[in-house]
Amino acid sequence: MNADPSSTAADLLSQSESAPDLIAALKQRVEELAKEVDERRRAEVGLRKEVERHSRTEHQLSALVRVSAALTDTLDPSHVLASLLDFSQRLFPADAYAIWRLHARTGQWQIAAAANLSEEFQRGVVAVLEQSPGMPETPVVADDVFALPLLADRKAAYRAEGIRSLLAVPLRMHGQVRGTLAW
Repeated sequence: MNADPSSTAADLLSQSESAPDLIAALKQRVEELAKEVDERRRAEVGLRKEVERHSRTEHQLSALVRVSAALTDTLDPSHVLASLLDFSQRLFPADAYAIWRLHARTGQWQIAAAANLSEEFQRGVVAVLEQSPGMPETPVVADDVFALPLLADRKAAYRAEGIRSLLAVPLRMHGQVRGTLAW
């Protein structure tokens, strides 16, 4: 006897010709219900994950809208830099942030804005960068700053500041890398 998924115990009893048939039908129905409960739990977990993802995306888009408004509100460089730092802190959790800029006249890299970096580190790393090559065309992803050859000349500064990893994204102006956003 195949039980209808919506069958109640009374329905099964009225359709059963014997106790063994009823027990088999009840077992089958319990198994079907257990499968349905498992499917619903999996669906609920999936929905929760999607709600969390949607919430994160909404948060990121809201931050992007606020930063876009702040950036288009003024062309004052200090205001733009402050907005970029604020945007970075809202979207990318990290211990410290820096916006680097290649000075057009001197050709030297300098920190244009920073958050949670010591003055000593900022001065020291700028001095090291005076002898360093420019930023590569692609992002620098360093899970371990001490293992990446590109960053070898900065190891002492990173060690003193407690920096273990970093991500630096090139900022382009007129098609050339003229700055970085690092965290």
